[in-house]
Amino acid sequence: MIASNFALSREPIATKDGRPFGFELRYRWSVPPGACPNTIAAARRRWAALAAPGFKRCFRDSQVFIEVDESLLMGKLALLLTPGQGVAAIPASLKPTPAVIRVLNELRRSAIGIALDDFRFQPHAVTLLRYAHYVKVDVNCGAEALRDIVQGLEPYNLPLIAANVRTLDDLTRCWDLGFHLFQGYHQVDREADMHALLV
Repeated sequence: MIASNFALSREPIATKDGRPFGFELRYRWSVPPGACPNTIAAARRRWAALAAPGFKRCFRDSQVFIEVDESLLMGKLALLLTPGQGVAAIPASLKPTPAVIRVLNELRRSAIGIALDDFRFQPHAVTLLRYAHYVKVDVNCGAEALRDIVQGLEPYNLPLIAANVRTLDDLTRCWDLGFHLFQGYHQVDREADMHALLV
């Protein structure tokens, strides 16, 4: 059995008035040189642990976003998330193959949310919009690009999440552009939040 160190953190997602909406859960683990930790089996064990009472206490009724790359998506790990609460954040650059679309439809039927992460207007990303519940946009993509993305997404009527909001200026700018949700530590004490996750 390979020994590893597992690290878990969360980043808050808030509404315009500062109320908690959810968290993005981030997990990393390290293993000895030469070992491969990023296997479906290893990830499945750790994701299954998220259903434990201690983890549930950390999130209560908030939405829980977890990054899901193509290998984890096709391994159907996102189906381990809590229906009505779990959200699979998939890369907006993911190629929408028939197999990918089948899994996305399965997630939707299972009441698992889908967020397009790091959205930019590309053919693949536009195709995936029809399956999404949320769209995340990195606020550091540039002022003009950010404005164009928000304007281009208006017809899709999806909640927009401003990711990597770090300052009140970021918050104000994204608010004015029309974002609905704001991810980052712009109004949350990072150390206090991490302490809440660990106790």
